[in-house]
Amino acid sequence: MSAAEASSTAETAPAAETSFAAETSMTSPRIAAVAAAVEAGDHDAVDAFWKEVAEAGSP
Repeated sequence: MSAAEASSTAETAPAAETSFAAETSMTSPRIAAVAAAVEAGDHDAVDAFWKEVAEAGSP
């Protein structure tokens, strides 16, 4: 592989450490907050989200 090809490949390859939230376009602030909480290690965030939805409803 030439240096130009290697450079081109490196520019288009996704970063290995990119976070889920950074890779996706979140349109819901609630979903974005849950994703950020999960990434931060909050293993109860998803359950808490669904509990809130069950109690308060969703749009």
